[in-house]
Amino acid sequence: MSGWVQVPPDSTGKKVDTSELTVGPNTVERQRVVVGDPTTSANLAVVTAAGALRVDNSAAGGTQYNETAVVSAGTAVGTMLIARTSALPGPITTLAAESNGSLHAMLFGSSGAALAVTAANALKVDGTGVTQPVSLATQPLPTGASTAAKQPALGTAGTPSADVITVQGAAAMTALKVDGSAVTQPISGTVTAQTADGSGNALTSTGNALDVNVKSGQTKGAGMIDANTLRVTEGNGATLNTGQVAVSTTVVQILPSNANRLRLVIANMGTAPIYIGPFNVSVSNGMVLAGIVGYPLTLHKYAGAIYAIAQLPATLCYMEEAI
Repeated sequence: MSGWVQVPPDSTGKKVDTSELTVGPNTVERQRVVVGDPTTSANLAVVTAAGALRVDNSAAGGTQYNETAVVSAGTAVGTMLIARTSALPGPITTLAAESNGSLHAMLFGSSGAALAVTAANALKVDGTGVTQPVSLATQPLPTGASTAAKQPALGTAGTPSADVITVQGAAAMTALKVDGSAVTQPISGTVTAQTADGSGNALTSTGNALDVNVKSGQTKGAGMIDANTLRVTEGNGATLNTGQVAVSTTVVQILPSNANRLRLVIANMGTAPIYIGPFNVSVSNGMVLAGIVGYPLTLHKYAGAIYAIAQLPATLCYMEEAI
């Protein structure tokens, strides 16, 4: 049922085109809207009998095809075509398995003729200039190619492997030769061995005796003639020097320095403590020689002068071993 509705402010004049229909429990009027040209009122959009809005390219000046027209195989180059399967030209329909209503895009050559793509006339796709992906199924390998079946099976240590690619030892096997004959090799000629220090410097000798050099710049010590010469003597070349010295509350020298001194023994001859040390020795910094008769103090390899002091008059004795 069709009708119209009058609305203010022109309620007694113009009418609105509507359709009356039922929506839920209500009877309503639905307004019809037409799509038209804004300048030419006669130009209106067309709706087909099936209720579809028709769209064409007539505004661009090209050829217009409707849904039933057959597309010509000689359509000009550059034309975009959209058609039903049934509207396609004959050569292309051989590849069309879709039902009517499917859309196809047509390809045209430089001459304007449609390209017929068939099994015998495949369409060439050129990937020039870029790397193309390749998908392969199982393919035969070239002769001699390595396969999983030819990978060596390494055996247990000490047991030969069925696929030997290296030498594996086992009991009673023949030794692998690593020299001329797999036996001990004789050496021909004279072999000279040289003794060297940790830096590779050879040690020398004179008259079958090893040369010993004292490093230059060392401080002269007991048993050295000077800072660069070490005195070496036999054990029976030492001499003894003995004596007694009275000690009081004033520092007194027991013995002068002696570069040849090997050992010095000092003993207390009384019961008063005696203090031993260098020239500035005192009762507060000296080494105590206890007040016991014969109580000794032994110095080894000290070549300097020896001094003493006491809080009470006392006497000490000494024995100096020198070379």
